[in-house]
Amino acid sequence: MRKISVFILMFALSTLSYASGRISVRSFNIDGLNRYSGKAISVFYVSGRSPGFSLPGARPRVRKVLKKAGPFNVSSSGKVTVSGVNLVETGWERFNFLGVVVHEKSQKHVAIKNLDGSTPEGQSDSSKPGAFNNLKIYFVPKAKINSGTVRLR
Repeated sequence: MRKISVFILMFALSTLSYASGRISVRSFNIDGLNRYSGKAISVFYVSGRSPGFSLPGARPRVRKVLKKAGPFNVSSSGKVTVSGVNLVETGWERFNFLGVVVHEKSQKHVAIKNLDGSTPEGQSDSSKPGAFNNLKIYFVPKAKINSGTVRLR
């Protein structure tokens, strides 16, 4: 009985110690959106699971949207400056991917879906009509935004 109690205590402590708090993401630039000049983008800070194969364009399975920023207008040169944000990470939900959704400027509601059609939690616009009428979705690993410029293809 004592071993079970120790196991439960250790499990509870490890879960609590993994809990985090606020993190800051500095502002960064997005480049390479030349074919979408005159459109808009929304940026999703998400917690997701990496795809099984790391092929170019492979999409992660998004568990939760931690924050949505935008819309930001795409300049004629295909560049966008995204302002810094503060995020709250809890338990297993860590910011590890950036979702960049290209859409029309007139689109009021923007949301993302997983490849299997499921809708990640944390999105208030997912039930609105036209929320998934997106032109293109890019997913970028968190480590790639540390350089200050994200280059999309």
